[in-house]
Amino acid sequence: AGILNKRIGITGCSDATNFTDYLKFVKRILPDLEIAGHIYNDKESNAEYAKQQLTSLAPFYNLTLKSETANSIEQIPTAFQNIKNQSINTIMIAADNTMSKGINTLSDLAIENKFILIGDSNEHSQGGALASISVDYEKLSKSTGNLIYSVLLGKNPDNEAIRKFSTDVISVNLTTAESIGFTIPTEILNEAKYIYE
Repeated sequence: AGILNKRIGITGCSDATNFTDYLKFVKRILPDLEIAGHIYNDKESNAEYAKQQLTSLAPFYNLTLKSETANSIEQIPTAFQNIKNQSINTIMIAADNTMSKGINTLSDLAIENKFILIGDSNEHSQGGALASISVDYEKLSKSTGNLIYSVLLGKNPDNEAIRKFSTDVISVNLTTAESIGFTIPTEILNEAKYIYE
């Protein structure tokens, strides 16, 4: 939000996706993937930041990103079709509120067209994405409570570091996997915290 180091009394916990962790996860599921689609809302600062991060990091994973914008749920089908027209069959979404709100629309399109959809929230997998990886929201919640408690006890927020978390909670959707004819690697299944059927 741009308030760090500009106001006093600021600290907090971040649920930001670690994009290196995210891309490592994508390549674990799809080691031969070279080109992936990416749909994002370029009017959301978080989604624009995610796009920049993914684009800059992707070459380190032998991956090229083809991005399309969708500024509303209604624009998702057009963005999806634009990616499909490029003969791409994998879509990545991350740090995007519009994509999260429209996950049912996007996952329905992906399943219908046998696309692989990978998100960064277990709600994405719950909503029909093949798989996702996210921060541990249970750890985030507990850490937030502890941080608030320490401030209420008199600690200066400016002396409390911003707390960030690894992006390491895996979720998968077995129904989607069956629908698109994809076999999720056993090691991913073994590590998954959430499995939707």
